[in-house]
Amino acid sequence: NAQGHVTSASEVEISGGGGGGGGKILQVLGDSLGSATNTTSSSYVTCISKAITPAATSNKVLIGGNINIIVPYDTNASDEGQCNAQLFRDSTAIGLVKTIKSDDHGNYGSGSYATLAWNYLDSPSSTSAATYYIKYLSVDASSFGAPQVDLLDAQITVQEVD
Repeated sequence: NAQGHVTSASEVEISGGGGGGGGKILQVLGDSLGSATNTTSSSYVTCISKAITPAATSNKVLIGGNINIIVPYDTNASDEGQCNAQLFRDSTAIGLVKTIKSDDHGNYGSGSYATLAWNYLDSPSSTSAATYYIKYLSVDASSFGAPQVDLLDAQITVQEVD
């Protein structure tokens, strides 16, 4: 039988019972963004992260997460702004790059709101702690700097699966 307990306001741990067969959820850990932030960086910066330590090298980790962002029109390039986001295990990029662009109408005072979401099954092949990150960047389409991308909210959940 699975047992669970709340470890903090944003974290829940569930440990599974014995028995074989695979596909059992052994632990679930999650977190959410404490407050809104932003970036003008054209290098990846962390939105949110969560560490998990698999019990066996054969176990997998299911990562679910999302970020809510606003991407403005890029007045420096006179073109649509762009934000790329990526899932990482430690320093290794995994999964697909997600991209959102602003409108292309030159609406200088507004931006495009988007939710980017991930569900990815990873095979870390280790019993060492692995930290999963959702990172984002603002694409610099000119030599005058990238537009500010606003990160409004983010959630991440990591689940160990046998």
